[in-house]
Amino acid sequence: MKKIYAPWRHKYVSGTAHVENEKKKKNKNECPFCNQFAENNDEKYFIIKRFNNCALVMNLYPYNAGHLMVIPFEHKPDFQDFSSDIRNEMMDAVN
Repeated sequence: MKKIYAPWRHKYVSGTAHVENEKKKKNKNECPFCNQFAENNDEKYFIIKRFNNCALVMNLYPYNAGHLMVIPFEHKPDFQDFSSDIRNEMMDAVN
């Protein structure tokens, strides 16, 4: 079995990522994805494509090779809480 080496994951898998996160002193209600979207630096944050209501983003700590995230711009607790237009767009992004 081949192992994928991803050096940017070292802090995460070695258990030291939480120390770095505590130093940042971010507000608990602050959304890291909203901050990344606002910066408009897609290459830095691995934002592959922006749609009207969501974005396709590479996962910094992927479970498998090619693992991507579809992140809605709107905050809702459950998928069914989004409008049908947003849900459809998210499902189209997955396809």
